[in-house]
Amino acid sequence: MTFSEFFSLFNQTRHQGNEVYAAILYAQAVFETTANGKPFSSNLCVNYRNLFGMRPSQKREKFYQGVYQTPNNGEFAEYANHLNSLLDRIDLDEYNKTPIPTNISQAEGYMKTVLQKGYAPEAHYLPSWMSVFNRVINGEEFGAFDNSLDDSIEAPEGNDENVRKTSKFIPIVLIAVGVFLLFRYGKPILRKIPVIGRLF
Repeated sequence: MTFSEFFSLFNQTRHQGNEVYAAILYAQAVFETTANGKPFSSNLCVNYRNLFGMRPSQKREKFYQGVYQTPNNGEFAEYANHLNSLLDRIDLDEYNKTPIPTNISQAEGYMKTVLQKGYAPEAHYLPSWMSVFNRVINGEEFGAFDNSLDDSIEAPEGNDENVRKTSKFIPIVLIAVGVFLLFRYGKPILRKIPVIGRLF
């Protein structure tokens, strides 16, 4: 999906003509739907028309038609078309009373506000989103394979498998396993350390 195609969808919303807001959301859609370096090719995008990794909401107007359940019990919204996905994303901003940007200087502040309101916790999200946005306003299109997106934006398939929800527990599990192995098999070594040796 090129920016021109996205902007045609965007102009069917109440924010028609706001190119800055459209470019920001397009950049986020590129970020969210990139899989293996190819924008708009993630499972959520291709099979469920979900451009933004949105989850089903019970509190806002319902734009989705169903719920996609991941193998790890994560839930994502399924839409009838990409326009409904875009309308849902815009509705989230309006529900959260997020100020809508109208010029480029407001872009980064808008992105920070969206993330602060709970959109995504990943530290890499803001710089990656901002990076794609800068490329969009400089005239780049993201309708085809792009090697430069491989390492910087590989977030969407993680969203499909609910990685956002589980990745924060991985370090805890690794530390626990490491401590267990150390105390189970490393006692001879630990006994040689004066302070720790007293524990054995």
